[in-house]
Amino acid sequence: SNTVDYLVVAGGGGGGEYYGGGGGAGGARMSAGTSSGSYTVGPLGACVSALSIPVAPYPITVGGGGAGGPSGTPTPGPGAGFDGIPGSNSIFSSITSTGGGGAAGSIGPARDGLPGGSGGGATGGPPGAAACGGTGNTPPVSPPQGQNGGSSPPGDSNGGGGGGATDVGDNGSPGTTCQGGVGIANNITPTVGQPSGGNQYFAGGGNPSNSSYANQPLAALGGGGTGPGSPDNGVGDANTGGGGGGNVPLGTGGSGVVVIRYKFQN
Repeated sequence: SNTVDYLVVAGGGGGGEYYGGGGGAGGARMSAGTSSGSYTVGPLGACVSALSIPVAPYPITVGGGGAGGPSGTPTPGPGAGFDGIPGSNSIFSSITSTGGGGAAGSIGPARDGLPGGSGGGATGGPPGAAACGGTGNTPPVSPPQGQNGGSSPPGDSNGGGGGGATDVGDNGSPGTTCQGGVGIANNITPTVGQPSGGNQYFAGGGNPSNSSYANQPLAALGGGGTGPGSPDNGVGDANTGGGGGGNVPLGTGGSGVVVIRYKFQN
């Protein structure tokens, strides 16, 4: 067959420092799986056709995760910012998935998260003005490759969770923990992704700085990094595109993955 099914996930965005949000998940694009033999696929790929391509060599790019916001290195913008770095794109043939948006970080006024495949979470911070999560599915594709990051409400210092493939990041709110948005389930490969319930999950958003490991020991499904005090140092899982956790020693987003599947014998 000259049709191939695919799963293309970009690198996750880095988490923000100080009052930082969670990094956005890398964009996730996939086909329905019916061409190469059915496998479980999440809603983003349910109606997407396989690619029809000629026999030839194909360069493949697997996007790396973005670094967490560097402590002591302010980024340009209003207030003192310590934003996470966006993830890098993953590419196969005509399919490009966009790297996850970096989370905002700040020791000054609240800042908006950065756009990407999924958007990075906003940061809180004194004086606690409202800030918005980064816009997901940027640039736009259909079905959408990701969701928006979580915002920070007015008068609150809590950051928002990073957006995931199928779920927006949780908004920060006083006295609560929150987490990144849930990723996408797909068992196109049984050996890659974050396992749960017989499926593998990809592209989960990172937890924000206010989501401590003691109160929120697990990140959203899809390989996002957990919050402060976590044994993973907030690093998103490799080969999942998970966003990095906020205000942790590292906070790096997880690298992406490209999986190609095709039928070579009836």
